[in-house]
Amino acid sequence: MPLTGDNFRYPPDGRLRVYRTRDQGASWAPNASGLPDDCYASVLRGALAVDELDPCGVYVGTTAGNVYVSRDGGETWMLLPVTLPKVLSVVAFEV
Repeated sequence: MPLTGDNFRYPPDGRLRVYRTRDQGASWAPNASGLPDDCYASVLRGALAVDELDPCGVYVGTTAGNVYVSRDGGETWMLLPVTLPKVLSVVAFEV
């Protein structure tokens, strides 16, 4: 998730995107399905997690306190209906 710069700690043009690779990092593509186009918060390094399910779940927390969840390996996203304080880290584990 690229940021605009050191002075502006939000995604370029305010569009939150999660980038993924399907070829071990040779190329990366943004995914936006269900992510906002008006996000002026950032995602810290520890605020993204993946679980071990098949397909995997992906979890992203923002400094604005929003948490986005994908249940299909990052294909589509939904916003959890809760606003938290700044999300510093996210952990995924099975219960």
